Amino acid sequence: DRRKVFVEGQEVRLTQTEYNIVAFLSEHAGRVMTYAAIVRAIWGDTDASSTKKLQVNMANIRKKLGSRPGSNTYILNELGVGYRMIDTAQAYLNEEAVGNAWKKSGVNRDEIFLVSKVWHSNYGEGQTMKSIDESLRKLQTDYIDLMLLHQPFCDRYGAYRDLEKAYKAGKIRAIGVSNFFPDHLIDLASNMEIAPMVNQMETHVFNQQHETRKFMDEFGTKLMAWAPLAEGQNGLFTNPTLTQIGEKYGKTAAQVALRWLLQSDVIIIPKTVHKERMQENLNLFDFELDAEDMQKIAALDTAHSLFLDHHSGETTKQFMEWRAVVKPTE
Repeated sequence: DRRKVFVEGQEVRLTQTEYNIVAFLSEHAGRVMTYAAIVRAIWGDTDASSTKKLQVNMANIRKKLGSRPGSNTYILNELGVGYRMIDTAQAYLNEEAVGNAWKKSGVNRDEIFLVSKVWHSNYGEGQTMKSIDESLRKLQTDYIDLMLLHQPFCDRYGAYRDLEKAYKAGKIRAIGVSNFFPDHLIDLASNMEIAPMVNQMETHVFNQQHETRKFMDEFGTKLMAWAPLAEGQNGLFTNPTLTQIGEKYGKTAAQVALRWLLQSDVIIIPKTVHKERMQENLNLFDFELDAEDMQKIAALDTAHSLFLDHHSGETTKQFMEWRAVVKPTE
């Protein structure tokens, strides 16, 4: 039966629809796609009923494949090769797996830096605090090292006020935002008691966030990069500039791209499920790019996202639909 898949050696049975979705997403791994694009590819239309069907099936798939006991091998691998920062989120639906993994790892809690994010279905004063408490429960910890607002939509003001309260109460060690462009960041930071300490943004050699960083610096906000390797887009892994520089140091294009970010004072969170790549991504501290290298890589900047335009009306509409990814905490 081709609808049987194995997760950590355990058999999982999918419905035919679930299998079709998984097969399609696997075939297009590495691409960021809207619900509308996925619905159109699978069912040939974009009406509301098909979108709702996709949302329901995606939730079921995550439960079956992403929330099973023992589905945390990649987290154990990360900790095993030396990583100590784990980036999760309510919308990743894996906080429980992360909690199980770090507990199982044998690594002391004070050696691990846990990052999570509040999804905008849980925004609002009081509601955000309930969701933080639920994240703490799932992560099996009495504090989270860094908690972010995942998106700049919905009641970000009420949500951020709850982050401030949780920070003062010791539930969170640092607070911040994600995907907040200058207009979002300036508006929020100017009206809150505590400026965001971190802003997690799409940041890589092709989208270096110079404009955003100008305003972040005014508030003392540090930049954390999601997709620091551009998810392999734009031919990053074979880019001639990165490859040629890498040959000087015996490094890969990916290692050069990550080293450039580190030397640019950017916090990086490279993502891979392959243990050997995890080790490769850590091997960044035995070389240093010179000024000429840094300038050549700086010239790769296009100043545009490879994935989403957070100022687009269509993107905003999509995020309103994506609220359904996380059921508000009760």
